[in-house]
Amino acid sequence: MYKNCFPREEILTQKFLSGHRMLDVTLPIAKLAGEYWKRHKNIHVNIADYIIAATCKINHLTLVTGNVKHYPMNDIKIMGMNNL
Repeated sequence: MYKNCFPREEILTQKFLSGHRMLDVTLPIAKLAGEYWKRHKNIHVNIADYIIAATCKINHLTLVTGNVKHYPMNDIKIMGMNNL
């Protein structure tokens, strides 16, 4: 979130994040993310996408994204932004 954040946007970003629950990357999440990465190695996406998917799976959450093609896993619930 902060990588492309302009200095004037930092306070707004902090306010945005403070209104959301943060989830740690646990060992089971890291392991599942690695399994997703191996299973879908022909899809060139960032490891962060696999971590996000694994976090959703482990925590029984729906993944809402504008990049549905980054999540080919059939064991997680995915909702595209255009379906909101």
